[in-house]
Amino acid sequence: MDETQTPSTSPVTPTPQPEAAQPHGGMGPMIGIAIILGLMIVGGVYFYGMQLQQQALQEELPLILGDEPEPAPTPTDDVSAIEADIGADMNALEAEIEADLDALEGAL
Repeated sequence: MDETQTPSTSPVTPTPQPEAAQPHGGMGPMIGIAIILGLMIVGGVYFYGMQLQQQALQEELPLILGDEPEPAPTPTDDVSAIEADIGADMNALEAEIEADLDALEGAL
C-alpha cells in the first residue's frame, strides 16, 4: 500500500468552547435602586414640607368667637354629678323640642 495517503477532507465541526463567565447584572440594577431611593427621599421631603406648611397655617388662623372647643368633661363616678349632667342635658333637649314645636305650629 501506499504510505502517502492524503488526509481525509471530511468536515470536522469544532466543539464550542464555553465563554468566559461574565458578571451578571452590571450597572442597571444599581441605577434602578438609586432612582427608587431618590424618589423616596424626594417624596419624604415633600410630605414633610406639606406638614410644616399645614402647621404654619394653623398657627396663623385667627380665633373666631364661638369656635372655641368645649372643654372635655371630667369623668366622675359621683351619682349626684351624673344626675345633674343628665338633668342639664334633658332640660336642653326639652327646650330645643319646644322651640321646634313652636316654630312648626307657627308655620301651620
